[in-house]
Amino acid sequence: MIWFQSFQNDPTAHDKFLKINRAYEVLKDEDLRKKYDKYGEKGLDENQGGHYESWSFYRYDFGIYDDDPEIFTLDKGEFDGATNSGEVWFVNFYSPGCSHCHDLAPTWREFAKEMDGLIRIGAVNCRDERMLCRNRGINSYPSLYIFKAGMNPVKYFGDRSHGSLVNFAMKYVSSAVTELWAGNFRSSLENSFASGVGWLITFCADSGDCLSTQTRLKLAGMLDGLVSVGWMDCTTQADLCDNLEITTSATAYFPPGANLADKEKSGVLFFSSLDTKEIYKEVMERLPNLEMLSSDSLK
Repeated sequence: MIWFQSFQNDPTAHDKFLKINRAYEVLKDEDLRKKYDKYGEKGLDENQGGHYESWSFYRYDFGIYDDDPEIFTLDKGEFDGATNSGEVWFVNFYSPGCSHCHDLAPTWREFAKEMDGLIRIGAVNCRDERMLCRNRGINSYPSLYIFKAGMNPVKYFGDRSHGSLVNFAMKYVSSAVTELWAGNFRSSLENSFASGVGWLITFCADSGDCLSTQTRLKLAGMLDGLVSVGWMDCTTQADLCDNLEITTSATAYFPPGANLADKEKSGVLFFSSLDTKEIYKEVMERLPNLEMLSSDSLK
């Protein structure tokens, strides 16, 4: 009550009340707090008039992907190093004031999660990085480009659906899936085993489900250099599948040294899931730990 009476007698009470109200709204709104942290008090004032405005005035003023762990927001200092690193980058050049950019954002986030571990998904805020975008010839938003060392950037012109983005990006993933059959099965496995590399194989039969072509390619890219990935058609390789006691579609990891004649399949890991990430995680858990090198062993 004393606080209220003091404001009643204060000619500047209205202005103080607005400041208190503004401070309260900043504190309770995470986006406004970020706005204040980045731009200070000026970030909360409209350019014309200096009066307090609601958050709807500023809702397009932040980087869209600043808080997304699977999406790397690149600035001018990072861009060249990233896109020339030897990894494949799919970069979204956008502006926070572009409504189409906001429409794409949910799809781009889901796409980034699916491609995590295969290629790098990037974003450039062209409001903050005007020179970078100008130098790259970006004149419309959003503009989506693939960057891969040794080739010119490739612009994406297709529809912005999740499936179309995945199909386009997979063209630039370096992965090899070997079709296994009676003539190469044992030699392929034994050669990899001799190098300490296991095999992830999906067997496709008339019944049950095997991994799709795209899932095989994704796993081959994610496990490149660690595990060989192959598939077998049990309709044409019926005798071989029978010898391995594969009677329905199945996916299995054969670690180095696995005894192919062992009817118990000891050490062989069969998967119940067809999900890329789940299979990848289980395989990685089966791989040996990295060797800790001392200064002497490093030499």
